Amino acid sequence: MRALTLIVFVACCVCNSGAQLRPAPSRSVETLFAGLRDPATSAEAARKLTVIGRKEGVAREYISEHLPGAIKDSEGKVRENAMKLAGDIKIKAAVPVLASFLRYFSLAGPTDFGATMRFDNDPAGKALVEIGDSCVPAVSEVLGQGNKQARWRAALILLSIGTSAAIRALRNHIPEEKDPVVRGFITRYVKGPGSGPAAASGAGTGGAPESSSGARSLVLRAPAANQVGSSLTVVSPSAGAFNALLNAYFPGVSGMPNFESLRPYLLLIRNETTLPAVAYAVRWDISYEHGDTGVLEKYYVLRPLDQGPNTALPVGSIRLISPLFNVTPRQYEATSNFAEQYPGSPPPVAGLSASVEGVVYRGGEYSGPEGPEVWVRSALGKFAARDEAESVVSLLSSGTTLPDLFDTLELQILRGSWLHGTDAMDVYVYARGESARDVDTLIHRAGKDRALRALSKLAGAAVRPSVFGQEY
Repeated sequence: MRALTLIVFVACCVCNSGAQLRPAPSRSVETLFAGLRDPATSAEAARKLTVIGRKEGVAREYISEHLPGAIKDSEGKVRENAMKLAGDIKIKAAVPVLASFLRYFSLAGPTDFGATMRFDNDPAGKALVEIGDSCVPAVSEVLGQGNKQARWRAALILLSIGTSAAIRALRNHIPEEKDPVVRGFITRYVKGPGSGPAAASGAGTGGAPESSSGARSLVLRAPAANQVGSSLTVVSPSAGAFNALLNAYFPGVSGMPNFESLRPYLLLIRNETTLPAVAYAVRWDISYEHGDTGVLEKYYVLRPLDQGPNTALPVGSIRLISPLFNVTPRQYEATSNFAEQYPGSPPPVAGLSASVEGVVYRGGEYSGPEGPEVWVRSALGKFAARDEAESVVSLLSSGTTLPDLFDTLELQILRGSWLHGTDAMDVYVYARGESARDVDTLIHRAGKDRALRALSKLAGAAVRPSVFGQEY
């Protein structure tokens, strides 16, 4: 009996010892996860869980175990933040619950075609794309069994994932798809073995390159003779003149609820040169409080057909720039609910430095270490706008109806949204997509006749090699 008792005791010790082999998550992870479920702290908790989940295996296991339930049981912003967390750190366990949201309309607020293509308001779809190839079986099931809206969303997700497994699932589904809209959407981009977003049909693209690996190549270099020494003036929050300039040109910004957390990211940029600036790159080097570092670089390029807020810097002008916005004093004053448009707080920082890395001026001159890169982006933007204008004018002149034209523009926007590379061809295709978006907005705002006159003028504009470099 004593021997049996000893055996049982030893077995219990072994079992208990085995249970301790799996480390328990820290209380901070559990606390943050509780914060994720609270609407008041959800966004900040999701951000911190993203950082911890990328670095700590035990925390990631805890998140993986509990996140699917949090997505399923929550709603509103809490659910959006949970879905974003799943995509940011690629939680495969969340795939089934994320895919279940494709079966009914679950977009997070108002949307338009461009936002839909980028998944701006579709947190479930965006998370599935970011998780990637492991989502293909679950999304393919929705493609085969969901309603029309769900099948369209599933097709877009698989196209955006773009792996061989995702494209194969789309190709296999084509014979089974009965709805002409969904089938037509898929067959525009999947036409045979090896097809994918980069091999999409170029119909109606007016000479646009087929892909970064296509037969046409693009060589474009900034001419050394165009380099100048002058640059834009940066006034950072640490400068003595910052507060006075901010209050003088942008009164009320310092009263924003999130101003203190936003302040380190702010820049005042002035053009004190004799040349109007039409494109520039801003870089933020960031040291976060939790110890990580990061670099954020944004390019601001004025496009010929740009229908959004003008980002140019005329001589003597000033702009307030952060990773969230880029405004002149007039644009700021015209936005009555400015604080409401940017309610979030960026991650807290231990240190931050920002600089203008490159500038392009209206005459084709450029300056700064990234000046040649900004010059290429600016030149390609002009090429793309001219080519898009030429394409649209040709289509309208040949009797293409507006609905068919808008379909063509949508395809061009979609092609551009897939490309985020830095080589010249990818930048060109991205710029074509942005130009197509500009044309779409122009026609809706100004009407067909006025838009056609503006596009015809741009299509006939000559490109001066001394300014824009080599033709392609």
